[in-house]
Amino acid sequence: RRMEPNELILKTKITGFGQRATVATLIEPGMRAYTLPVDAASAVGGFLLPGSRVDIILTTRDRAAPTTRILIQNIEIVAVDQDTDPDRIEAKVARTVTVQGTPEQVQALTLASTVGSLSLSLRGFGADSTNDAGVLDRNALLGVVEEEAPAPAPVEAAPEPEPEVQVIVRRGSQIEVKTMR
Repeated sequence: RRMEPNELILKTKITGFGQRATVATLIEPGMRAYTLPVDAASAVGGFLLPGSRVDIILTTRDRAAPTTRILIQNIEIVAVDQDTDPDRIEAKVARTVTVQGTPEQVQALTLASTVGSLSLSLRGFGADSTNDAGVLDRNALLGVVEEEAPAPAPVEAAPEPEPEVQVIVRRGSQIEVKTMR
């Protein structure tokens, strides 16, 4: 990291003995780095810096309608392009952003990048709350209320036929069978 003349040397500003100054030294134990391709629109216009925290939003274009959802909340950026300096203050439109996440988050990001497009939403300093915004689709965005199909009219059961009754009439040696309703 950048150091000024006469500045105190802090542990956070230097690497350990024998370590190289790489992104790997910034990754916390048990975490993984994942790099996302970005452009000016998907990377908050160049205002992302190492140390910023973002939400990652997935937009898919399904057969029915496009949908969007917050995939991961409050994830830390460790590098913008190949810059890991959190003291950088100038905005810069990046081509890639590297985030630090759990193995499960990295797995979700890998799959999500093949399913749709990923965008970043910058969090304010100290904004660590999370909420489930759910899935937003075209109809919800435009306030279109889908009308439920009217319930089918109840089908009246056909009246049951009256039971047939057979009457056997015997007249001597003659038998006559009559069916009556």
